[in-house]
Amino acid sequence: MSALDELKQRLNRGELFCKATDIAMLMNTDAAYIRGMAMHDRGKLPFASFVIGKNIKFSIPCVLKAIGEDGMTPQMICVLFADVLKKETYCLPVDIAEIFGSDPNTVRRSLRKDPELFGFKILMTGRRIKVPMIPLIQSLTGASVENVKAAIAAYFFTFFFSALIFCLSSSI
Repeated sequence: MSALDELKQRLNRGELFCKATDIAMLMNTDAAYIRGMAMHDRGKLPFASFVIGKNIKFSIPCVLKAIGEDGMTPQMICVLFADVLKKETYCLPVDIAEIFGSDPNTVRRSLRKDPELFGFKILMTGRRIKVPMIPLIQSLTGASVENVKAAIAAYFFTFFFSALIFCLSSSI
């Protein structure tokens, strides 16, 4: 199985991130080179990389999009980000830590150290940190703003429709 097929399978299983070794296999290069690029020359990589503490994670959808594969559909976004879509318009470091499988304090420290870690501005008011939801999902998936908004609309439509059915069935 090729490295590309393996990344596609992992995304279909619901995994959102891969490691430098996966990228190195895909690009036929050294993993240390990929790690160095992610740490020091993030803008030179054609896909999103996220340095949280000592961990470097690469967005599988962004990697696939960078090599010309299909991007994320609104349905895939709904499945992968169901917990985040429950929030209003902002995510907290706790939510982001859940996505990355990391400690919330590590996420907070990383965001304070590099406020543009995700490639867009975050809100820092004193000690509080808020991350806008649409740009976060867009940077993690490489999806267009329209696809992210369609995913949010689909999620809330599904939630509203199921609540309506529950209300109607309990009143009968």
